Amino acid sequence: MAKVAKKSAPVSEKIVLAIDIGGSHVKILTSAGGEERRTDSGPGLTPQQMIAAVQTLADGLPYDVISMGYPGPVHHNRPLTDPANLGKGWVGQTSQRSSASR
Repeated sequence: MAKVAKKSAPVSEKIVLAIDIGGSHVKILTSAGGEERRTDSGPGLTPQQMIAAVQTLADGLPYDVISMGYPGPVHHNRPLTDPANLGKGWVGQTSQRSSASR
C-alpha cells in the first residue's frame, strides 16, 4: 500500500491523532499532515502493548486530541468484547486512562 501524506490542518484547529487498531497493523496519522506510521499487531496484541506501540509511533508528533478506531463494540468509552483478531484484556479498558499517561 502506498504511504499516505496528508495536508496540514489550519492553525486554528485542534490537531487530531487518529489511531486505527486493526488485526494486522496499528496505524496512526495526524490531521497536521505527514505520513502514516504503523506497526504490526495480531492475535497476541494486548491493550498495554498497543498503548506502548502508539506512544513510540507518536513520539515527536504534535496533537491535541485522539480519535481511535477499535475492532469491536464500545459503550461509554469501554470495549464490550475482546476483538477476535487481537489478544485478550480489552474488555473494560478505557481510552481516557491511557491518553492521560501522555
